[in-house]
Amino acid sequence: MHISGGALGNDIGPDNIIAYNGSDGVQVDGDTTVGNTITQNSIHSNGGLGINLTNGSNNHIAAPTVFDAICTVGGGYSFPNRTIEAFSDLNGEGRFYESTTDSGSLGTFAFSPAGDIFRYPNVTLTATDASGNTSEFSAPPYPSGCEFIYLPLIMKNYTP
Repeated sequence: MHISGGALGNDIGPDNIIAYNGSDGVQVDGDTTVGNTITQNSIHSNGGLGINLTNGSNNHIAAPTVFDAICTVGGGYSFPNRTIEAFSDLNGEGRFYESTTDSGSLGTFAFSPAGDIFRYPNVTLTATDASGNTSEFSAPPYPSGCEFIYLPLIMKNYTP
């Protein structure tokens, strides 16, 4: 998905699946392209970034930073008074939307998984300001703190 040419005030989401693109999942391009909100989607397995802000788009809003995650809760910081969305993913995008919180007046916040634990082994965040500008996913992806056990798949050929 490509947003450019001075596009403003677009809402991408919620509940879209943006996956398996050869390049970025969502690219917002151009310094007059602002106020584009990307919210509560499943963005994963793309050839480039999940969300890529280029050439000053979305007012170059900074992505938040994860400073801790322990499987059932995490913490981070951002500029004050931003809407923060937490995602979990196999890599550095946002495959599963987990929750929304606010960075408050000090810019620090806690976030939690949608269920008992984070769905995937890495956590990423986005920030959206009061004007609707959404950031790229936080980088690098932060380990969710959950221990995942991957069992081998054994296929047997049974004949009736």
